[in-house]
Amino acid sequence: MSFIQWAQKDPNTIEQAIKALVVELYPGARPIDGRGGDDGRDLRWDSTEGLVIFEIKSFAGERLKRSQKRNIERSLKQASEHNPARWILILPLAHSPSEEQWFDQLSKQYPTIHLEWWGIDWLNVEFGKREYLRRLVEGEEYELLRRAQEFEREQQVPSTIADSIARINVVSSRSQELSPYWRADFATAPEGVTVTYNERFPGAAALDPLQLRATFSFPVGDSLATEVQRRLADALDYGDDVEIDGRYVANFEVLASPASREMFETASPLERLRITSLDRTVGENLTFQLVIVTPSGRIKGRLPLQVDQHTSGRRGVRLKGCDTTRSIEVDLTIDRKEQGGGASARITWRGVAGKFLYAIRPAFEIFGRANGEDQIELRIDDQSVVRHAIGMSQFLAEAKLCADMVVALEKLQNHCGQIFPIPDDLTYRDALDLVAAARLLSGNPVATGNTAITATIKSGHLAGFLEVAGPLVETRVRAEMPGFGVTCGIHQIDIGRVSMTTPLVRLVNLAELRAMADDSLEPVARYECVDGESIYMQLMAD
Repeated sequence: MSFIQWAQKDPNTIEQAIKALVVELYPGARPIDGRGGDDGRDLRWDSTEGLVIFEIKSFAGERLKRSQKRNIERSLKQASEHNPARWILILPLAHSPSEEQWFDQLSKQYPTIHLEWWGIDWLNVEFGKREYLRRLVEGEEYELLRRAQEFEREQQVPSTIADSIARINVVSSRSQELSPYWRADFATAPEGVTVTYNERFPGAAALDPLQLRATFSFPVGDSLATEVQRRLADALDYGDDVEIDGRYVANFEVLASPASREMFETASPLERLRITSLDRTVGENLTFQLVIVTPSGRIKGRLPLQVDQHTSGRRGVRLKGCDTTRSIEVDLTIDRKEQGGGASARITWRGVAGKFLYAIRPAFEIFGRANGEDQIELRIDDQSVVRHAIGMSQFLAEAKLCADMVVALEKLQNHCGQIFPIPDDLTYRDALDLVAAARLLSGNPVATGNTAITATIKSGHLAGFLEVAGPLVETRVRAEMPGFGVTCGIHQIDIGRVSMTTPLVRLVNLAELRAMADDSLEPVARYECVDGESIYMQLMAD
């Protein structure tokens, strides 16, 4: 392996590459921007043994000149003011005996600091392990030599899968050398090849920051474009995951340093652009809750929420959470102080279909105790963040009905000895029927909501019926049903014998019945409630 001709290379590039090497070798090492003066610290690393300061010099001649020694001495003096445990000089030069004596004298001047000299031999070994750093220092000449060695094989047609894999590995390996700071990870899928970029080592992104520049075009009058534009603005403001069709992307480019520019060249035009926010670390002790409170602020119940996503954007932060049953989803956004510090939330009902009652009932108990005047608060560490959430009234009404339905269905399942998940085709009317059926089982009368009742008169009994019912202007009716049941999806739940009781009712088709001459028919008598009250049902004792 040939070594780098350090003396012939650009000094700034040498220092940049050595910085990248140190940050990779020592996670947590931080470069110091020397444009404002680095105080004798090119990099600092807070090790377990104390502060370590790295001083990088690009001196690569035959020997150190007097001015270069003074430069090093000045850097060491400035670094000593920070009380480091170690001070490491890195430069592409192996010290001579006289330079070794000079460096030993420096060690005596600073007895509390351990001084080290890492020279050309150390650099050659470390750069020999890292083609991407060597490529950065040596430039195009080294690149052309490497490609020439691979060119002949790339012209051959692959004969086996193993041969194809070998070539893919070569191409992937060469791709990793396009940047000393970033790594490209490839994956194949039915829709094509995807590339994911990651910093090569912790701290690499800070050494070589990127800028993404995109220009979008959303046609006026295009409802889909308007929705995509809204979602994009929301994702940029608070962080989220949004995918944009390529027809709305006028231009997209990644602005990178010369060292990484080839890594981020993008194809044009784009088919689609996806923007995904990385989750921020959420404190382990963070408590996120949905709380039911009365108008006076008294707490009626708490529902713990788990944080699924915590992102940030140009305007503020977003927390997405849900209850343990994943039936309720909360999207909370909080603006930064400079943006006003406001907060808003959206609570979404995801439903309970397919879930077993014993698993979700604890999450819905607080909604069963709520009434129309209660409100919902979102709290972080028991501090109220949002009280009037978007869609709160509708959500609270749906959650209360669901809570009542869960309790009712559990009672009905215990009654019939069947345990089954909540069907996915239940309607609002079905939920009300289940709640009513559970009330019947508890021995309570249930208003059916009906204000009329019909009775079929058997053939040959019309005259007898008119003799009894005709003189009654208003009356009460009681009927018995030997078997009453309620349907829940594909399941039929039998309740038992029930009675139907009416308030005052009037026979509204009396004239029609009297006019009937054929006694062989089975006419229907229709009674309607006089005062508009509902007809009641009640379970009968066995």
